[in-house]
Amino acid sequence: MNSSEFRYQFGAFQLHTARREVTSLADGRVLELKPRAFDTLLFFIEHPGALLDKATLLKAIWPDTVVEENNLNQHISALRRVLAEHDAATPYIVTVPRRGYQLAVTVRTVPGSAGSPPRVAPESRQDAAFTTDLPAQQLYEQARALAARPSESNLRMTISLLQEATVRDPGFARAFGALSVAHATLAGMGIEFDAAVTNAEAAATQALALDAHLAEAHAVLGFAAACRCKWSEAAAHFASAMALDSQDVLTRCWRAACLTGAAGYMRLTLQEHQETYRLSPGHPTTLIIMAYLHLQFGRDAEALKCVDLAAGLGFAGAALPVPFIRAQVAQRRGRYAEAASHMHQLTAGVTRAPEANALVDTVYAALAGSVHKSDAATAIRAQTLSSGVAVLNPVRFARPLLLWATTLGDLDLAYDVANAILEDFRRSGLVRVAVGLLAQLWTPELRPLRQDPRFAQLTAGLGLLDFWACHGPPDQCELRDGKLACF
Repeated sequence: MNSSEFRYQFGAFQLHTARREVTSLADGRVLELKPRAFDTLLFFIEHPGALLDKATLLKAIWPDTVVEENNLNQHISALRRVLAEHDAATPYIVTVPRRGYQLAVTVRTVPGSAGSPPRVAPESRQDAAFTTDLPAQQLYEQARALAARPSESNLRMTISLLQEATVRDPGFARAFGALSVAHATLAGMGIEFDAAVTNAEAAATQALALDAHLAEAHAVLGFAAACRCKWSEAAAHFASAMALDSQDVLTRCWRAACLTGAAGYMRLTLQEHQETYRLSPGHPTTLIIMAYLHLQFGRDAEALKCVDLAAGLGFAGAALPVPFIRAQVAQRRGRYAEAASHMHQLTAGVTRAPEANALVDTVYAALAGSVHKSDAATAIRAQTLSSGVAVLNPVRFARPLLLWATTLGDLDLAYDVANAILEDFRRSGLVRVAVGLLAQLWTPELRPLRQDPRFAQLTAGLGLLDFWACHGPPDQCELRDGKLACF
């Protein structure tokens, strides 16, 4: 490898060859890289965009030693992990199945460096995954940086930048893939759900038409299929994504939230997501899903810690599911006024916010014992399921409504809410609370709901019974004569 003194800027980092250091442009911190991992990164930097097979990399990094491919795999995994700790949204080194690896960001020589800038391999830059249009690449990298801090405003700006990039280069597959992720993330946060799912599907389909090897685009189609309760189709898309890149963080996160977690395989979900957390402990989505899993298994302090970390990394504190997680922990601790204040964040944007907040206060007052639970249940029914204009939409607010109805002891009310969700699904073809609702069905508080015979009808209406018949029943449940029974 070239031993001349260079400083290279790539993505959110700068590499200094003389000092053998990689620093974060955001805060100047030096990344902790072992010597061989640094050599591996430097070779990628000196061959930006080139498709490098394993034999080429092994020969370059261990020129005088015979080593196993596993050594290379370990160093690339370590590189991905260290880079993701500082910039989780950008895929720096991508796997091209059965062909090798590529550096997926633009490399620039810092002014004042000696010699000439690194070469770009024209034959590999023609790959549809990338672009030869520098402004389009810059727009893409800016969008990825914004998407790493997924607030509503950042995601909308991300979408705008990526749309501009795809107009400049309609063949830029990775930009379409990133665009599909941004739309899907909006849907996951409950923002313009129907349009966001449709737009995510369209962008992912276009990305795969240009490059069938984009794992994140397959994962987005898995997310969209789960939103439509097409569970076998979702499983196939996630399997394709995992086969292409088993370490892609969003693929692993959405598979946990939308498939294994939604279907009630909570122990498996926790086991797999612990590996995701090991790969990318600084990714906001990783942390949010880990918070849900901690909540599921009664580890409330750990759930709050994950939520706090995600918020510190840019996940909007008022966005779903953060207030709901905080409220559920407060409810478990008997801090009902605190739980109500968290839920007010979710009701702040509704048309009749004062009435919605009053309803929230009534529910938690009932749980605290200062209002009769039957009175709170009657208020929920009147203001969410009556024939008039609902204070809270029973579909959009299904998560808290199911929790409240069940903990108030009114399972008839809980199943009236569930039936409203099923009816909306029949009309729209979408479960508009797919990510949050179906994972929530398996929390400890909803055990009475699961033990009720009507739960089998609910899950059959959501298409899960056929999926369980093929893959086995969810945790703490069994299939008896084709019907689900939970205990």
